[in-house]
Amino acid sequence: MKKELLFLYPYKFTDFEYFKLEIEKYKKLNYKVLINDLSEIIASKSLNKAWKSKRSKAAIAQNSILHFYNFLKKKKKNLVIINLMQNHYNFKSFLILIIIKLLRIKQLFIFDDPPPYISQKKVSRFKWIKSKLKEHKLNYKLYFFYLNFFIFKFLIKLIKNKDEIIFSNQKLNKTDTKLINFFDYSNCLEPSDIKPSYKNYCLYLDNGGPYFRGDTDVKNNYLPNHNIRKIYGDIIEFLKKIESDFKCKVIIIPHPKYKASKKNFSFNPYFKEFIIDNRPNALNILSKKTKFFLAKGTTAFSYAVVNNKPIVNIFSSDHEYESEEIMTILDYAKIIGNTAYNIKNYSKKSFSKKLTVSRSAYKKVIFTYLSHKNTLYTPNYKLISNHIEKISI
Repeated sequence: MKKELLFLYPYKFTDFEYFKLEIEKYKKLNYKVLINDLSEIIASKSLNKAWKSKRSKAAIAQNSILHFYNFLKKKKKNLVIINLMQNHYNFKSFLILIIIKLLRIKQLFIFDDPPPYISQKKVSRFKWIKSKLKEHKLNYKLYFFYLNFFIFKFLIKLIKNKDEIIFSNQKLNKTDTKLINFFDYSNCLEPSDIKPSYKNYCLYLDNGGPYFRGDTDVKNNYLPNHNIRKIYGDIIEFLKKIESDFKCKVIIIPHPKYKASKKNFSFNPYFKEFIIDNRPNALNILSKKTKFFLAKGTTAFSYAVVNNKPIVNIFSSDHEYESEEIMTILDYAKIIGNTAYNIKNYSKKSFSKKLTVSRSAYKKVIFTYLSHKNTLYTPNYKLISNHIEKISI
């Protein structure tokens, strides 16, 4: 009998995740696939409210631990759990893992780790706490988040079995990690047959902020006092100059949290003058033919790397940034062998110099963060399903 697969996802499971995790490919291998959206149980109300994209019709969402337990108890026969609760540590995620352990259901853990911040050196726990105090002052909600996080991270480690199977795009310390690809890279291995309906375009990979607060509502970070109108006024002015100077249309690719179900509609009203592509697989369709990418620090830069396209990470010296946001912009530019571009000083000549591809840097990114010698040409669903077939239940 073919095993049933249950994907456990800690946040709202949208059509983007359905595409990214290659769910349809498992179905074509004749697996019965169930998707459990745990956002109503373990994510905060503020984060669920901030997540504008609609839940996929393929996902089931229980609203209590008891409902989850009853569901799992009925389905446990011939079931393999694919656990995607990566680094999500709190009381309810702890209870979920205990339930799985008590019901003796086999599970695989999947980690999809983004490239690290290369400018952030490893520091002692004391120095880390000191830096947080300096940045966030007496923001007790933030410290409670981290205290809760580390307590349940410790407890979850205690209840994990030594023989648990972990898949990751990075070799994890002290574990027998089974290597897979970074999921964006894996998605690129089987390009879409759909041809782009646009010609002469570039792609702007929007990260959602500062119009949307995003993950800051989870950690309760203090944010700079953003002048939203000025920030987006500057970005839009820059994008229009790009369209004019490079004779191309700028297509906005919204962050997965903020993809509307309507065609060419943006939850962010500042982008109403541009083409918006909300398709879950938009990057898979458009990356090969784009002139270049624009971004504010995003792991989706892997689409530029795989398709050998220039990507320019932008910022403005006129804008304030939360420390992690500006670090992402600057570091992800360095990783691909470039430097971030200050749009305040825009000129066609200076920007054109950024439209380069460092083949050595791109190759290093692929083999350091995105893939490995033995997984280079194999998408994740094949790597993972090959192992699932070996599991005895």
